[in-house]
Amino acid sequence: MGTVISKDMENNMITIQADSIYNGIGPGWSPCNCTLEGVPPNENALNGLNVGDYVEAHSLGTPGGKWITLARIISSAENFKVITDIYGDPASTWFCSYPEGGKHYPPLLGDYMLTYVNTPNCSRCYGCNCEAEYTTVNITNDGDVSTSLYPNQSYVHQGETYHIDITFHSGEAPANPECTAEFCCGPQPISDFTIHMTVIAKVHNLNTGEDFVTIQAAIDDPETLSGHAINVDPGTYLANIIVNKSLTINSTSGNPADTVVLASNPDADVFCVTVDSVNISGFTVQGADELLSAGIHLNSTNNCIISNTNVSNNFYGFLLQNSSNNSIYHNEIANNSNPAYDDTGTNAWNCSYPSGGNYWGDYTEEYKTEYDGDPEDKSCGANQDQVCDGDGIWDKPYKWISGDGNATDKYPLESRYCSISDIDNDPEFYEGQKVLIDGEYMGWNCSGVSGPGITRSDWCVRDGTGIIYVTGKSSGLDYPDDVGERVFVTGFVRVTESEIAYIEATNVERYNSVSNYHDTKSFRSCVISDQDLAIMDIWRAGSTIYYKVKNQGTANVGSSYTSLTVEGVFKASDYVASLEQGAERIESFTYNWTYTPPGDNITICADYQNTVTEFNETNNCRSKTLLYPPPTSGAGVTREEVCHISEQIGFSTGGAKDVNNFRENIGNDYLPLPTDITYEGLFYDYYFDTGEKAECQELFCPSYSYALSKDPVSEVLGYYLSVGLNSGINESDFQRKKLNLVLILDISGSMGSSFDEYYYDRFGNRVDVNETEDAEKSKIEIAAEAIVALLDHLEDDDRFGLVLFNTGAELAEPVSLVGDKDMPKLKGDVLEISATGGTQLSAGMQMATELYDEFLELNQSEYENRIIFLTDAMPNLGQTSESSLLGMTETNANKKVYTTFIGIGVDFNTELVEYITKIRGANYYSVHSAKQFKERMDDEFEYMVTPLVFDLQLNLDAVGYEIEKVYGSPEADEATGEIMKVKTLFPSKKEGGETRGGLVLLKLRKISPETSLKLNVSYEDRNGVSGSDVATIVLEEKEPDFFDNSGIRKGILLSRYADLIKNWIHDERASIERNETVKPAVNVVEGILPPVELGRWERQSIPLRVSEPYKALFSAFSSYFEAEMNAIGDDTLGQELDILDMLSGYE
Repeated sequence: MGTVISKDMENNMITIQADSIYNGIGPGWSPCNCTLEGVPPNENALNGLNVGDYVEAHSLGTPGGKWITLARIISSAENFKVITDIYGDPASTWFCSYPEGGKHYPPLLGDYMLTYVNTPNCSRCYGCNCEAEYTTVNITNDGDVSTSLYPNQSYVHQGETYHIDITFHSGEAPANPECTAEFCCGPQPISDFTIHMTVIAKVHNLNTGEDFVTIQAAIDDPETLSGHAINVDPGTYLANIIVNKSLTINSTSGNPADTVVLASNPDADVFCVTVDSVNISGFTVQGADELLSAGIHLNSTNNCIISNTNVSNNFYGFLLQNSSNNSIYHNEIANNSNPAYDDTGTNAWNCSYPSGGNYWGDYTEEYKTEYDGDPEDKSCGANQDQVCDGDGIWDKPYKWISGDGNATDKYPLESRYCSISDIDNDPEFYEGQKVLIDGEYMGWNCSGVSGPGITRSDWCVRDGTGIIYVTGKSSGLDYPDDVGERVFVTGFVRVTESEIAYIEATNVERYNSVSNYHDTKSFRSCVISDQDLAIMDIWRAGSTIYYKVKNQGTANVGSSYTSLTVEGVFKASDYVASLEQGAERIESFTYNWTYTPPGDNITICADYQNTVTEFNETNNCRSKTLLYPPPTSGAGVTREEVCHISEQIGFSTGGAKDVNNFRENIGNDYLPLPTDITYEGLFYDYYFDTGEKAECQELFCPSYSYALSKDPVSEVLGYYLSVGLNSGINESDFQRKKLNLVLILDISGSMGSSFDEYYYDRFGNRVDVNETEDAEKSKIEIAAEAIVALLDHLEDDDRFGLVLFNTGAELAEPVSLVGDKDMPKLKGDVLEISATGGTQLSAGMQMATELYDEFLELNQSEYENRIIFLTDAMPNLGQTSESSLLGMTETNANKKVYTTFIGIGVDFNTELVEYITKIRGANYYSVHSAKQFKERMDDEFEYMVTPLVFDLQLNLDAVGYEIEKVYGSPEADEATGEIMKVKTLFPSKKEGGETRGGLVLLKLRKISPETSLKLNVSYEDRNGVSGSDVATIVLEEKEPDFFDNSGIRKGILLSRYADLIKNWIHDERASIERNETVKPAVNVVEGILPPVELGRWERQSIPLRVSEPYKALFSAFSSYFEAEMNAIGDDTLGQELDILDMLSGYE
């Protein structure tokens, strides 16, 4: 066994570095550090195996020479080796591996056993063997399957869990006894197969892209982390699932009927949830029917959401023990021995009105016992106190949830679904409503039901409750041949003067043509309420008025405008982008509100221009009196009002958004520049606990954490304060504005070179680099493919233009609406762009700036203006000065035209761009492959182009401390002893309560014993409205090392790591220039201090070099880093540990 270390395609050879060898005697393998070379058994092996694959290899006689078998081995999640692919003779993988009981070792994937028997062709014999006329392959697992294959025939075995693809190329069989009676002692018969075994994936981690066979395997996988989402394909799963990570687990279809989880052990819970913040939706959960077991068990959990799930035939449907603030709604809970148990009463068993709660199968029975009568649905409203003809919610709550908490469902659903009989029995209620009927095509065989008489081609559809006529659209089905076909009819309920209900169809589809079928027998889903905009809440922060708008319907709503009226006087309007069904969003007006004491009556109306046709036009406006002083709460959105809770976003600073350039230079054996690794770029690679102690209900809420930590080199005690960057905006509420985007592409000669080589090394000191996935591509090719990926994120109402530049600038694509462009042609044109000429960055920026002149007067609350600059940032013509580029970028920013730089290649000039992107609204990324860029765009394009907070300033009012250094902000060098500045905050993702890059770290200098600090924060939002925050904290004396939380601990670790790396780069480069021995700036007296950095625009490569003093420093720091990484519990920090270990041993 060993690793493939090379493939020689020309000479048909595969070389293996063996670590163990089997000599054919006994069961054991012997260690072997040897290199073996051999001819592969077939062409598929040469093409299918890759360098780095671990294989089991077999040959006859001396190892190597001619490989009889090559079998690829992988490790499963349990770190157990299995064979997934066999090239050559499969018999040798069990014969030579000394099986026990006929099993392979390592075993085949799925613990299969494959054997074959060849039948000889007696007309083609030679010596002791004959050619095989055909082979019979036996596949054994839970059952036996046999198939016969002739040479070059294939067979596919499709099991429930595994897919096996077998091709028989050729083979041999002994001549005795079929072809001759003479016994012959000669060469062993050999056969040649290609066999591939794969898992039929049914469970998918959407974050890692990994696929699994079982739900539990997806949860338990080490790469599955809290915050990840798992989708489960339709099928029946026998399982008792333990959810011990904060995950979202959904059925892929969203249909409980086709995704069933059945207890494999009825004595155990089907789902047992033991952690907070778990979401489960879209399943049928059954079979935990033994004493005290549950369909869904929440054990000491908080903030979980269980919805759209059928929980039936269990002892407990739901079992909530020692659990609070969980939401249980839109479930069908029926036929359980005990429907539900809740011992705290602090969980929500319903969503807000009119969305409703759950369907309880025993409601009618329990109601009759309690109230001695039939339940009623004659009332409406959040308190069910308005007289109406019913709203689909029982008038009295469901209160038969056992336990000590007196839990109730305030809005129990009346029925599982609305049927044809519902429509017939109450045509007045359903008239005008859009419905979806799942039924059976009856043609004109309508069983005596009176028709509406609209047209002669009216036809009928029926479900299990009745028959109804359909008009307005042909069924596309033939009568009587297609009677009985299952159809979906979408349309509006109409009622004739004689009160005959019928469907005016807008769409008719056969069942097998429907691509997104949702079971209509669930929660009144046959009623399609179309669009319905409503204002859910109003509040203010500073002088800005905020509101929450929601689409309460079940059809998407296009863009619209909202109005603001103060004391009956119209003041402002606000653009609202399109909203999907059920979606809601927080918006604000640019109007600067000044109150009239004691307060003002504020009215906000959705769709005040009436551009959206709504199901309910009466609920568009909401009024609220805003008093002075205003209430301290923010949005005022309670759990009762919004059940579809999503995690809030956080913030990260502008400037660098990664340190890819640093990593790529190291990986390609180049010495980076100090600016290749920035603190904010390094921080953005990681998620941080921001120390948020209370829920943020404003646009921006800083939080503070404290730490005492000794320098790992000097052991000098350091004082640290972190500023957590929190927001009250929910991720589901966030959506960028329309975008006026101009993309500037550098097509200069330097962009024609490979992205992993230095352009200025072409004429003298070109350096070979490591092979990568895009090693053959130039920077211009990578940039062009990146642009194509970016274009996919633009909407029809965005505007886009393209500027090309080298020695001059050219308008390649005028700025116009994306919806008016021929996008396929534009993408094709972009991919044809080539590179030539010099680099005049200012020419490209100048032309792009001029393009915005006609758009600056557009409503700034509706549009975001951004320039995206793709370049390697190596100016050598025109105005190359910092002031020229800085001036244009800064002037644009003052006009609310912001800039993103995207750096291409290992020689991307981080010095220049890092300086420029300190400007308001600016950021930059480094890209080293088209795939990497596309992943970046898919993950965060909306955030990249949407700055939300500007000119953040923290003033430290403290006698005992002053600011020594700021980490995690591009404006760190602008910090003084009392002030921290950050020009821009961009929205940033949260996972598991931690924010990506959501931290700015202050290193403090203690100047007196006073421990109290007053922190004054001021900022502006994107509409120019000011905000502020004041906090007083006390830095208590603690024994070092002390950390308030893992977030500040991680920030300190990364800042020390970056300081060490920067000092190394600076000292190595200085020693090369001066031809002196390296004298590390890091020493046991001063420890790891921030370096003094100098720069210049053009960069040429310097081979990677690590002097002996720094090797020792890296080795010592690596031990400290690993210990801290383990204490923090973030394995993703391992990529930095790998770099430290590589540098400490670099030769």
